[in-house]
Amino acid sequence: LANQQIFLAHYYISNIYIDDTLQLDAAGTGIVSGDTLLPEGLYKIYLDEHHHFDFLLGSDQEFTISNTTFKAENAKITGAPETEEFIKYIGFLSDLKLQGAEIQRQLKTADETEKPELQQKLSGLTPKLHNYWKMVSAKYPNTFLAQFLMSDYVPSLDESTLSEGVRQNESLLLSARFYYQRLHFWDNFDYRDERFLYTPLLKPKMETWFSKVLFQSYDSVKPYVYKFIEEVKPSKRIFQFATSFFLNSSINSNIMGMDALFVDLAKSYYLN
Repeated sequence: LANQQIFLAHYYISNIYIDDTLQLDAAGTGIVSGDTLLPEGLYKIYLDEHHHFDFLLGSDQEFTISNTTFKAENAKITGAPETEEFIKYIGFLSDLKLQGAEIQRQLKTADETEKPELQQKLSGLTPKLHNYWKMVSAKYPNTFLAQFLMSDYVPSLDESTLSEGVRQNESLLLSARFYYQRLHFWDNFDYRDERFLYTPLLKPKMETWFSKVLFQSYDSVKPYVYKFIEEVKPSKRIFQFATSFFLNSSINSNIMGMDALFVDLAKSYYLN
């Protein structure tokens, strides 16, 4: 992009904001510099709505990015291992999606004898993804990259640990799965970490938790919501977002009685 103007931007909850403008020279080179670090999170190199790609910004912020396309998996990173590893992950994810699409294509024309093997291959892609998350997280412990990759991992209930009576009773089994998911939904996502505000991950995770993971009644939802808000209170930004999110979610809920939660939250956090 010789002599063109591009932008460095970052995610903030569900929006994207510009950090800096780069005027590239005749060699297509531009520099972003500053005397303070940028917040860690997910960033974007942006030309226009059809040409942009994401990269992860960790604690090491002295590096170069080069790219001959606007595909993230084609980017080359020099100098920041976290950012470089994230680009490798994007490439892995792209390959995994292609494998899934190819298996789905084969399933459409497969006969009944071929389908079980294809279904097994398809279901095997998810463990591959989870194993990749765990491998990279172990390689880069205590980094935002590790937090980012593991944030969507919710462990599954090991049904072999349940009694025979529960396993044979569909209603009890569904109940066991429900309570296990509720208990472990946030195991790998630290919602007190402000860096997640600089990604598109936090809001959809909270939406799923509020509307699908928690049992949908006022009495059941209220204590969990209040616990969440009190836990994030030390972080002003997350506290502001969380109270606003739950206030809006409760008043817009289709569940009877959830408007009472709106009133409770307004009294507790807005009107006092």
